Amino acid sequence: MFEQFIWYLKGYVRIRVSGYSPERFLNACRYKNIYIWDLKRVCGAYEMNLSVSGFHRLKEIIRKTGTKVCIIRRSGLPFLFHRYRKRHILFSGFILCICLILFMTRYIWGIDIRGNLSYTDDTLKKFLASEQIKNGMKKTNVDCQKIVRDLRRTYDGIIWVSASIDGCRLVIQIKENEDGLADNSTISRINDQSTDIIAESFRRSLHEKGIRLSGKAVR
Repeated sequence: MFEQFIWYLKGYVRIRVSGYSPERFLNACRYKNIYIWDLKRVCGAYEMNLSVSGFHRLKEIIRKTGTKVCIIRRSGLPFLFHRYRKRHILFSGFILCICLILFMTRYIWGIDIRGNLSYTDDTLKKFLASEQIKNGMKKTNVDCQKIVRDLRRTYDGIIWVSASIDGCRLVIQIKENEDGLADNSTISRINDQSTDIIAESFRRSLHEKGIRLSGKAVR
């Protein structure tokens, strides 16, 4: 994939070689170190891709091998620019779009926080903002190790943190102390039960003394 992208930037042509013994043409290209790729046999002829510079070196090989060469397709950025050379606005817009994309990819445009239970996203993002970690900052200014240390130091309930850059997003994964969350839940249930017991004891005490509330005896 990367190689195809490089050839697209440089420009290449697809040709068809026919005539007497096109195999001699292929052997001559190998001898002259002319790189060809995507070679296919079609109806007794051969179709292949080669660079623009390699195509210009075929004249002597064609003469010696007695083959015929025709261009099927021209591909790549140089041919695209040549085709639209008179359309300055379109060309300028294309270049501007590429530059804008390259410029935007140098910055962080989103912060993803995963694994948080008791700490909300807003709470953690406000803390990160106080540490100058926010959308629109350069990737080169993001210190993932410092983010990990600051979160661990500030929030006791967080026992593990990882920070990484994925594309244009800062991804923070955390793991909280689940035992602490369970203890808090247990304490909450105990408090609720204690409240119910106190209320029931108070109701019975009033009932034994025959005290009426709102004009009615407590039962």
